[in-house]
Amino acid sequence: MKKPVLVIMAAGMGSRYGGLKQIDPVVKEGHIIMDFSIFDAKRAGFEKVVFIIKKEDEADFKEAVGNRMEKIMDVAYAYQDLHNLPEGFEVPEGRVKPWGTAHAVLSAIDEVDGPFAVINADDYYGKHAFEAIYNYLSEHEDDDKYRYAMVGYLLKNTVTDNGHVARGICTTNEEGELVNITERTRIEKRDGKIAFTENDGETWENLPEDTLVSMNMWGFTRSILDELKAEFPQFLKKGLTENPMKCEYFLPAVVSNLLEADRATAAVLPSADKWYGVTYKEDKPVVVEAIRNLKKEGYGIIIITHRMSEIMAISDKVTILRDGRQVADLVTADTNPEELSAYMIGRELNDDYHIEGSPKKDIMLELKNVSNHHRKHSRHKLENISLTIHKGEILGIAGVEGNGQKELAEVITGIQKTGEGEILLDGQNLAGINIRGRYEAGVSYISEERLSDSLITGMNISENLVLREYGKPPFANHSIINKAAIRKNAAEKMKQYQVRASGKSGIDTLVKLLSGGNQQKLIIARELNDHAKVIVASQPTRGLDIGATEFVRQQLIDQRNAGKGVMLISADLEEIMALSDRIAVLFGGKIVGILNREEATVQKIGLLMGGISEEEAR
Repeated sequence: MKKPVLVIMAAGMGSRYGGLKQIDPVVKEGHIIMDFSIFDAKRAGFEKVVFIIKKEDEADFKEAVGNRMEKIMDVAYAYQDLHNLPEGFEVPEGRVKPWGTAHAVLSAIDEVDGPFAVINADDYYGKHAFEAIYNYLSEHEDDDKYRYAMVGYLLKNTVTDNGHVARGICTTNEEGELVNITERTRIEKRDGKIAFTENDGETWENLPEDTLVSMNMWGFTRSILDELKAEFPQFLKKGLTENPMKCEYFLPAVVSNLLEADRATAAVLPSADKWYGVTYKEDKPVVVEAIRNLKKEGYGIIIITHRMSEIMAISDKVTILRDGRQVADLVTADTNPEELSAYMIGRELNDDYHIEGSPKKDIMLELKNVSNHHRKHSRHKLENISLTIHKGEILGIAGVEGNGQKELAEVITGIQKTGEGEILLDGQNLAGINIRGRYEAGVSYISEERLSDSLITGMNISENLVLREYGKPPFANHSIINKAAIRKNAAEKMKQYQVRASGKSGIDTLVKLLSGGNQQKLIIARELNDHAKVIVASQPTRGLDIGATEFVRQQLIDQRNAGKGVMLISADLEEIMALSDRIAVLFGGKIVGILNREEATVQKIGLLMGGISEEEAR
């Protein structure tokens, strides 16, 4: 019998929490929840772990988690991709929501060939749960039925005081086997009781505190993967018809179907332990106190963070990594934020960029008290953002990633709605104007997610270059496509922006066959058009080689010198300082300081990025 494998679902970005919560420290000493889960899993007998992640998060995830875990476990990766669908199905236009837990687990079908346990990356289950699930998987095999297992928790031990949660409500038989699971998507504490609603709060129904619930800790044989694959098309046929933007393929629903068909059993392994998870940021103190007690049992601590305040407050020693290399080992008590900032930034700044004159006084883009909490129960990232970009100016947005940079870009470009405040482009209020309308008004966007947000990889170069303008002259005349004009435009743009395609296909080359640098040049060639007034460039040089990086930077400078406004969002502080006329620093969704080019120093910006106020930084 093959040894059980641990599968961890880590592809979710934590929309309510805000950020990649799987790698956010949960205790003052810096532990992440997965550290404790994997430690417990190792002690229980697991020797291999498969992380289910998004491909675009791979580098960050490996740096924060995977590379460390390779020292104690066999590590493999599976990638949950929104576009990974059965033949004949396509992602509905505008959908960004993942397909759910069943789809996540299905992503690991090529990495699992025996029994396996499934957990969430951002939940702490308790050491006894890992022991129970490992022992069950080591002792049970499929016979006339699939033999699965689930760890069950008391509802009262799984809810939060800080908002609503989703839980799978379990029904069991006399043998302690699961009969069915009913997914309740909104459960919360109300008036001293626990209740759920299925109609957005119009009516509520109480639930007993000792109700048994699933927390997505499952034990399966290999058979579940084949069942997930077989059932997925049926789910899509129904879901894409009834709720194409939000339907989710839930793992408990698939298990329930197998139970109802009498094709499987699922032993419920009860746990009296309190489950801990960080659904909301306000949950962290509870988790902190719970996990602090685990330290007394001998857990080691590693913190991965860019936050200066955390480093100085909780660490004993500091190792600085830059560009994948270890550049310094310091004793925390013997260093300071300024020294740490210098090590984090590293090399000399590039001052070879040709920046002409000073920005004009005319304001091109103005944000007035902008927030993005447009929904009643949302956990927002942007709070009262006020800033201006002048004609002929690059405004750099600095900050540790996950502090609202992407949200800021998407609010300006219309991808996210503005909850409060005003966005004015050359005096024009953009409220109520959609993405296309804002583009036509003069807002261009270079997204940090070039493959998912900016390109259609199955189309060729010439087609991608006219995605914004395909219905307008000279590319179309009364809805009739002018292929000659499209091809001429592509040839000119490829030459002007040095887009290189391998082979002889040229402008007919599929975008997915281009290098990352050439894909980015393609986006820039499309977005830096004559009618653009403001360019929002988010991480425009990420993942590019030196040559492509320098090219992209010079293009932004050229736009600035031509009198346009540029918002440069970058995690590369060298880039920010080399290109920007002014630098605004984001921390916790707020602007914590705006510095002129002359007064901006590595030390000042580094302190602001670490959450130290502008007054303290000065």
